[in-house]
Amino acid sequence: MLTQRKRVRTIKETGIPNKESEQIKMKKSNTFTITYLAVILALTLFMAFTPYVGFIPIGPVEITLFVIPTAVVAILSGKRFGVAASTLFGLASLAVAWFIQPDGAVFFKIPWISVLPRIPIGLVVALVYKYSKRLFKGNDLSARIVGAAFGAVTNTVLVLLSIWLTALFVPDAVIAFFSPEFVAISADLAVFGTIIGFITFNFIIEIVLNAVIAPPVVYALRKARVFSSPAFDRQIEKASESFGTDVK
Repeated sequence: MLTQRKRVRTIKETGIPNKESEQIKMKKSNTFTITYLAVILALTLFMAFTPYVGFIPIGPVEITLFVIPTAVVAILSGKRFGVAASTLFGLASLAVAWFIQPDGAVFFKIPWISVLPRIPIGLVVALVYKYSKRLFKGNDLSARIVGAAFGAVTNTVLVLLSIWLTALFVPDAVIAFFSPEFVAISADLAVFGTIIGFITFNFIIEIVLNAVIAPPVVYALRKARVFSSPAFDRQIEKASESFGTDVK
């Protein structure tokens, strides 16, 4: 009886796939996907619960550094893993607002402000990076800078939009269930406008930080072959197939 390795080698030599070889490939792909997502989760938890690493609180708002690793994952691994990273970023923001800074980031106690606007970040970064590379005729550095910067743009624009829509259309009773402080702040237009101004100012800082930090991190990881090598890229492609579409 042929061993599993011999069976796979025989199939590779003959070029005839069978059900067993496909199951082996799928199992390896699923293992890789789970492992990679576990690494992203570990990084997310570290940044979320280490003071002044993922979020720098400034009163009721915060400078968000989480977009940087999200952009790095999206550029290295494509839109699917990028969305996974940005979703974890949103969940981490919600957890920090509730358990680490309950008296600080009052806006982000509300799930549709802390989580939902963050989900598309990985998708936007991956797509902007992909098409910017074509636009800049293969200039990877320029594409990395633009992709990372758009991560910060997406984060701030969608968060601001969520805050405004919440203040305008969501009943105070619903908001108060998550964040009574939000109701009090939104009732004072001067204070509310000041906080929106702070978020806009933070937006400029976040764009600069993302554009400056994320591209060299991606370059360094590629040079060190950490999450970037021919073998890693093949695994990413296989994992993307298990997700149902390509991630690049």
